[in-house]
Amino acid sequence: MFSIDQSPNPIPVSAVTLLGSKLTLNIEAVKGTYEGKVSADGNSIVGTWTQGSALPLELLRTTKQTAWQIDESTHKVLFINVDANVKLEILDWGGSGRPVVLLAGLGDNAHVYDDFAPKLTGSYHVYAISRRGFGASSVPETAYSADRLGNDVLA
Repeated sequence: MFSIDQSPNPIPVSAVTLLGSKLTLNIEAVKGTYEGKVSADGNSIVGTWTQGSALPLELLRTTKQTAWQIDESTHKVLFINVDANVKLEILDWGGSGRPVVLLAGLGDNAHVYDDFAPKLTGSYHVYAISRRGFGASSVPETAYSADRLGNDVLA
């Protein structure tokens, strides 16, 4: 399972049960469950997501145009706290040699380097940073001055 507003990392589904058209998913890692009814054409599931409280959730089969892209790059995803309630997404491709830090420009996130960074790992240990407000990094309402953004990178 992927939670696109939480992290690019998959969350393991502990159990899947399909009885007739009733689908049940148990996700122990987040203490959540989903129970729904699969439509006759198999293109949707209407049900309820429960994680503390219950919320209606309709799942629709994706198309090529609507499918969420799954990150297949060889990096590890890390998060580093840089300020009160602010964490930055750090991608680590590994490698040998001196560290190289790739900093995505404003408007992009560290995944812009998914194809390029692995080419450097033969000579460097390669990292990339998604600045606050981009990618999976925190999006605080304030604190986007040049000095604060610079301090984030140093942290």
